[in-house]
Amino acid sequence: PTTGFVNIDFGSLDEIDLRVLDASGKIVYHKNKISIKNYQFEIKGASGVYFIEVNYENQKQTFKLIKK
Repeated sequence: PTTGFVNIDFGSLDEIDLRVLDASGKIVYHKNKISIKNYQFEIKGASGVYFIEVNYENQKQTFKLIKK
């Protein structure tokens, strides 16, 4: 769980596209072509469930996040 700030370690991955969606599927944050190993951002929406989509070289992984 988080209170808003999220830290992600992308390791050696480069040019990552990141999207954060709320439980209804609305995009609440996005950033393209991330080249930073340790990336930090803030979810400013209400408390609840969010989904983080990480896209890299035509592959997508989705992670569930709970904001307090």
